Amino acid sequence: MAKIDKMFLKDEVKKAAPHPKRETKWIHYTKLVDHQAQYCNEKSRLEIESLADLIDADKGVTQNLLVRKADTDEYEIIAGHKRRRACKLLVEERGKKQYEFLPCTIEHLTDVQAEFQLYSSNRFHDKDDYEKMHELERMKYLLEAHPEEFPHLQTGRMVERLAKQMNLKRTTVGEYLTIAKNLGKKGKEEFQSGNIKKSAAVELAALPEKEQEELLAQGVTSHKEIKAYKEEKREQEEKNKEAEAQIIGQYKVVNTDMDIEEDVPESGTQNPVKENVPKSGTQNPAEEDVPKSGTQENALNCAEINSVLEKSGYTVKKVSLENMKSSQGLKIPEAEQKEKLETIEAEELEADKKEQYTPKFFMEEQKKKLDEMLCDKENGRIIPEKALARQKLIVCAMEFYISRMVLE
Repeated sequence: MAKIDKMFLKDEVKKAAPHPKRETKWIHYTKLVDHQAQYCNEKSRLEIESLADLIDADKGVTQNLLVRKADTDEYEIIAGHKRRRACKLLVEERGKKQYEFLPCTIEHLTDVQAEFQLYSSNRFHDKDDYEKMHELERMKYLLEAHPEEFPHLQTGRMVERLAKQMNLKRTTVGEYLTIAKNLGKKGKEEFQSGNIKKSAAVELAALPEKEQEELLAQGVTSHKEIKAYKEEKREQEEKNKEAEAQIIGQYKVVNTDMDIEEDVPESGTQNPVKENVPKSGTQNPAEEDVPKSGTQENALNCAEINSVLEKSGYTVKKVSLENMKSSQGLKIPEAEQKEKLETIEAEELEADKKEQYTPKFFMEEQKKKLDEMLCDKENGRIIPEKALARQKLIVCAMEFYISRMVLE
């Protein structure tokens, strides 16, 4: 059995970690200066006058100011900016000299720790939504940029850490951080001035900055209006995707240069096109190969079409089978030419009977839709630029396909 004296050996006694040293001191109000990052100031003079009346009724400041030494005879306030201004009002305007000195707790903090504590100590202050967003944004930055200063706040997700520190819901913290990250400059100015509320700012932050500015310029600032715009945009994008999928599923578009005549090799080149001569004795002679454009058949290059459409307009030269072969120095057998003409006439006759299934009819429908969107935009209706560009691409693709039909 262990002896009693061994239970009380000094080596086995664990000492508690020492608490940070704090010093309480009465400091003259003129020796106290505001922190440069202070943002939660009084909304009106009445707020300071009411606090001064309360301090006078209590015969003094009942809660110490939190400060840190800034200079030889100067202290920087971390918490208690309004209490200092209230005592200054009592001394200078009401002549009550007994409030010249304020009780202060002196903390030994780094610049980063002092700024972080400035935000966390203001959590009981009556703040607007922009001030809440600002303090959460800065606290997140300090925790990420200086983790060594906050070893006790390095576990868990950032949203959870801030929510626990500021006694807020995680969803609320997430919304404020979304606004801080994604809301544009113009949107933040409107948010700070109070022209848009928090719910509207969250919806607006989900849009590209250019669309944010367009909506704000048109006076769209309510949550309901922004949400309706986003819903209309989403429906338009779904329709455009369906139309694009229909084009890709029904038509084959060749990714080639806009001037397709340049892709056709001329006669006399190093690699001339040879005619396939059927061997004697074969029952099914091979048809003469007609060389197509030098590029591979692929999906339509949307960037190329958009670039041409925006800069210099879209133009495609129609090349007939006869012109294509003649440019290569090939002779077209009369039987083949007659067969091709008969085929084209038969297709045109069939298209007249079933006009609604022709690519030309489908293209006209898409052109009408594009004209309607342009007309709506001229009349002041909000049309997303992305949706308009997509519709232009659909029309452009149809025109390009129809111009190449004769080559198939």
